[in-house]
Amino acid sequence: LFEQYSQRHPENSEVLLTLAGDAYELGKDDKARKLYTRLLENSPVADTVLFQAAQVFDAPGYEKRRSELWREYLLRHPDYMPFRQNLVDHYLADGSFEAALLQLKYLADNNDNNDLFLLAAAKVCEEDLQRPDRALFFYEKYLDKHPSDAEIGRKIAEIHTILAANLLVAVKKEGAGALWQRLGQITVERAPIFLQMAELLEQKGDNEPLLDVLTTLYDKTSPQDDLALRIAHHYYRQGQYQKTLDYLAAISTPNNIPTSAILLQADAQLHLGLEIKALGSYQQGLVRDPADFTLRKKALTLAGKIGDSNALQAIFAGGIGLGDDAGLRE
Repeated sequence: LFEQYSQRHPENSEVLLTLAGDAYELGKDDKARKLYTRLLENSPVADTVLFQAAQVFDAPGYEKRRSELWREYLLRHPDYMPFRQNLVDHYLADGSFEAALLQLKYLADNNDNNDLFLLAAAKVCEEDLQRPDRALFFYEKYLDKHPSDAEIGRKIAEIHTILAANLLVAVKKEGAGALWQRLGQITVERAPIFLQMAELLEQKGDNEPLLDVLTTLYDKTSPQDDLALRIAHHYYRQGQYQKTLDYLAAISTPNNIPTSAILLQADAQLHLGLEIKALGSYQQGLVRDPADFTLRKKALTLAGKIGDSNALQAIFAGGIGLGDDAGLRE
């Protein structure tokens, strides 16, 4: 009777919906799909029709049709996660990796328990799209939640290494400052990548981009004494003595500065004609290592050259009784 009525009144969607539901329940899938197709042709289509039709078309050979139904339903109910997960599987099977990633990102952003979605998104980026730079975002999000996960930590480190090598050409072309800004769109952890870039550039002997990378890193992060010292050494080797002194002066814990850095400071001061300051640096070094007679002789020679008799006497007296001081009497 229902079927006869529906044939005489095809516009009655309630009857069609009843018939379609009955056909589906009775396992008459082909008939159910035909009836739901008629229902979907009527506008507006009710949410119930979309939802039930998606179930009816969940069969081999209807992948495209049901994915269209999932998408249409999600336009009305964006937070219905089962359909989004279905779309992820559909797009992955279809090779539509960007579309799958879009759904995974939505799932990750809108679920508290999003670990699997973050890792799945990272995997799509790294393996399917061959974009480890984009995978980094999702791995970092995951590591924020699970900081002790050593495996993900290693993956992130591996991506840092890949990016550092890939960005060497870019840093020479556009400069470290511009590259720092661009990397900010990829990761919040830019410093490890810059440090690895510095290592690679140092191995290659590319001093100009190396200093660009190191100074940008120093300017963009919290002051680091070891980094300032490293920059100072590089400037010294390039003969840029004032910049050498500038970075040595930036060291926040001068009491912890190594003796080698004090001697570097003295040499840079001598190159700039700052003999009085250089003598002070030598004396500072002798406070650290009074038994360094090579340094003491340098200090005596410089004190004599500039005519500082008080310093000359103090430096000489400071070496008496420390060991074989015969060299001081030459």
